[in-house]
Amino acid sequence: MVTRAPESSPRTWVTRHGGWSALVPIFWRLLRRRFRGRRAVGVVAVLLFTVTAGQALVGATQIGISNDEPIHQQRMDQWLDTGWYLPPEFFGDDGSIRPDVEAGRLHAYGAAFSAFGHVVAATAGVEQWGDTDHSASAYTARGISVAVLGIAAALAVGYTLRVVTGRWLVGAWAAAATFAMPLWTGYSMFAVKDVPAAAGWTFVTAGLVVALYRPVSGGPAPAETGSPRFGSRPVAVGLLCFAGVWFSFGTRTALWIPLAGTVFIFAVLVACSPGRIRTAVNVKAAAAGLLAGVVAVTALHYRNAAHPVEWLFASVRTSGDFDWTGSTLTAGRLVSEKPPWWYLPAWTASSVPLLLGLLAAIGTVVTIARVTRRRTSGRPSLLRERLGRPGTGMVLWVVQALALPIMATAMSTTMYAGLRQHLYILPAAAALAALGAHVLMQRYHDGWQRSAVLVLLVAAIAVPALEQTRLFPYNFVYKNPLAGPVDGRWEADMHWVSGREALARVPAGQSAWCYTEATVDISGDLVEPTVEHCAGNPKVDVFLPEQGTAVTTEQPPDDGPGIHDTTPDGSGVVEADTPRDVWVIARKYRGSPPAGGCMEHDNVTRPLRGEDVVISYVLRCDASVFNR
Repeated sequence: MVTRAPESSPRTWVTRHGGWSALVPIFWRLLRRRFRGRRAVGVVAVLLFTVTAGQALVGATQIGISNDEPIHQQRMDQWLDTGWYLPPEFFGDDGSIRPDVEAGRLHAYGAAFSAFGHVVAATAGVEQWGDTDHSASAYTARGISVAVLGIAAALAVGYTLRVVTGRWLVGAWAAAATFAMPLWTGYSMFAVKDVPAAAGWTFVTAGLVVALYRPVSGGPAPAETGSPRFGSRPVAVGLLCFAGVWFSFGTRTALWIPLAGTVFIFAVLVACSPGRIRTAVNVKAAAAGLLAGVVAVTALHYRNAAHPVEWLFASVRTSGDFDWTGSTLTAGRLVSEKPPWWYLPAWTASSVPLLLGLLAAIGTVVTIARVTRRRTSGRPSLLRERLGRPGTGMVLWVVQALALPIMATAMSTTMYAGLRQHLYILPAAAALAALGAHVLMQRYHDGWQRSAVLVLLVAAIAVPALEQTRLFPYNFVYKNPLAGPVDGRWEADMHWVSGREALARVPAGQSAWCYTEATVDISGDLVEPTVEHCAGNPKVDVFLPEQGTAVTTEQPPDDGPGIHDTTPDGSGVVEADTPRDVWVIARKYRGSPPAGGCMEHDNVTRPLRGEDVVISYVLRCDASVFNR
């Protein structure tokens, strides 16, 4: 007797329904039936957030080392030894701080993120407790720490918009919009002082906005109609405020000024709210979180706090006039460290995806209109009444996005490398874009207009997510279509985190040289090229074992011996016994071309809308070019 397999057998069921390929349309029909319209937008947002946030985590394990990372690793070593978060060159032979070091430079940066990164690295077993390490695995651990903060900031933005609008869809879309900003995804892989500071401010803003709202049956609602139940919201508010102060004020000291301004505006909104009694628990939680953060940062920097006035005000002076001289290629022009007024608007307009920028503009206009519109329901209203309206707390995101950039431009502060010092703009822009999306969904909720809005919302996050994926792990190279081509117009990799991949494209066993100083000056002159052995360059030396692992073209024939890794006196200057080629990797900085006598061999490039963007050079150079 032949036994017949039961109908529920997977093999029989699949066979009877056309094989595995037939399951695809069935699965697709189930998805369409289950997730329609606005719910589909939320599902897409969750998926895109997962992909782009995953890129930040994976990218942290693949990307190179930026200029800042070895410096802050050395600073952390000094903090562990002396309590001062300073580079070793600030100390004399007797171990004391050199008297010629400007007071403000003692206080510009804090150890908050580096301490967090050290905890992650030590927990992962790649560093010893109390001692940092200059190794690939240690830098990877610190990069993952940055990515975690970038993801946490995006989730904070999503949580805030979930509370403000009462819709999980808007919250999910806001989180996805944050990582649909390619600069945020890219910098979240390595920017040890810029992303933590921006994430910290984002945490504070999110905590204070959420503090103005209370849960009610049927979903979140403004404080004016809040219920007496407190739930977990005060806890979330307190944690956000504490983490915000820790990572912002504790990483870039001068951020205490915008944080103080944000808290002041929050206090005004609370005072004007007719439901402030119902939000008292949230406000107390926010105050407790802020105070605890200040106390923790003060304890972390007990050396600086011994001179509190100098600590606070000298840091502001130094941040505004930071000791850096150079130029940044911006819209085809080299601009100095004291850039023209259009510098920040140009970088913001070129780096933010177009549809997200449009939605952020809508959200900004709506928020400002809520405060400035003097007539409501046909009658005039006082400013106090307008500040107490539901949703006015979103003005704190407008402050984060606009206030400090306007002040920095007006005061002609030192700025370079695009938006790196102003990354806090991006989460705020995502929050305002989510508000703009919510307004459009409320206004156009029927017929073809509803469908058009939903398509717009999906395109706003899906298109930049796709484009930045092709740039991975150099997502920060992204420019929107209005910016024109990247090559020759914008800085690509001013931090030279692509040096790791460039080194991997040099054949194994060959001497690799790093040349980083051949740049175009503002005058248009080419600075004389200089090189150093990559084994002595802290941005690539830990990746020397990876050399040759990404060689994609055939190696030219060896012309014989002639290049010495060091000179007889040990200076390490390139010498040539014969005119054979040497392998040189170089960052493309300020639009600089390769030095004369160099041939581009296998550059690090990525595609962006039909353009192969050159991010780092891999060169074969005549040794005589670099003779000294």
